[in-house]
Amino acid sequence: MGKTYNGKPDAEKAPVLANCGRPKSNEKLKKKFNCGLELLRLLMCFAVVATHFWDYHTFYPNNDAPWYLQFVKVMRPYAVPVFMLMTFYLSSEKIIAADGAWLGRRFRRLLVPFVGWTFLTFALFKALTPLSPKFACTFRDLWLQMLLGTTKALGSQMWFQAVLIILTAFFAVFFRVIRPKVVFSALVLTFLMAVAIEYSGLNFWLFKDGIYEVRNPLGRVFPMLSYACVGLLLGMQKPRFAQLPQASRRWWAIIGFCVTAFVINFPVFVVPDGFYYRGLNMLVIAVALMMSFALQPFGTLPNWAEKALLVFSRHSMGIYLVHMLVGRVLTVFLYPHIGLQPQCFSGTFLVFFASWLLCFALARILPEPLKPLVV
Repeated sequence: MGKTYNGKPDAEKAPVLANCGRPKSNEKLKKKFNCGLELLRLLMCFAVVATHFWDYHTFYPNNDAPWYLQFVKVMRPYAVPVFMLMTFYLSSEKIIAADGAWLGRRFRRLLVPFVGWTFLTFALFKALTPLSPKFACTFRDLWLQMLLGTTKALGSQMWFQAVLIILTAFFAVFFRVIRPKVVFSALVLTFLMAVAIEYSGLNFWLFKDGIYEVRNPLGRVFPMLSYACVGLLLGMQKPRFAQLPQASRRWWAIIGFCVTAFVINFPVFVVPDGFYYRGLNMLVIAVALMMSFALQPFGTLPNWAEKALLVFSRHSMGIYLVHMLVGRVLTVFLYPHIGLQPQCFSGTFLVFFASWLLCFALARILPEPLKPLVV
């Protein structure tokens, strides 16, 4: 999930992160990151945690939940699409430029948490297995997680990281081959190819009979490729977005929210066979949501509010990576002692905050090469 700091997708380039966000002025902070996208990142991160640790239908079988819970329920499926779109939107300049130094850092930032959390989760779950069979895992789980980012024993969320590595490698080659004059056309054609492969049923046919650990990440590469292409195409327009006057930004943001609400309630496109994150409806909603928040004129927020937002949002990727580990440990060992039922909505807040607290603490004690585990 790319960062928004000063147009640079990697946190190590942003001095504001080194001191946990203490800029000298509100204007300086405003230039460092897009408040709207940071807020969206935080909301979508919470939606991911709710996806894995809140079972809506168990607690509201008659669909009679309060409106705010209905809202969380509706938004959960769009969190990962928004993250993928945002990642390539924010990284567009460096990816399109095929910046070798940046790509090297990018791969390290992707591989360190992918490998690190796989081994750490495996070691912790092995240690906890004598206390609860719910943590049982095998070396087969370890190697499948290491290769593809998905096992039910260790956690399925790392598929996002696996697909991100695959797509980053693809575009690293893509933009070394494509001439600068045809970048826009090449991205449009690649997007159309990805959509055609998805809607033709070829993607589903290729992976439908595969085991879960293969189907879950690889079956989502082509759908996520379409998000990556759109993110890059939108990223090419960032200078134009920056020049929009405040009034225009507000109207475009309102239009984006209206499009989101309309397509959620009245799907425009047919949904193809696939593996959950699929189809043009999700893409349209993800684009509308991201641009709505990106164009929000948040420049009038108080300095303290922007700093507080950054303190939480900078760890959104870390929260995504650790929440399955943290949530499973809390569900087994803490929930029974504080009267929480498994998969309750209150537990979502607990898992989210505990995951953030873990990332916040580790960011202050880990050496620089290991900071990608949590930032």
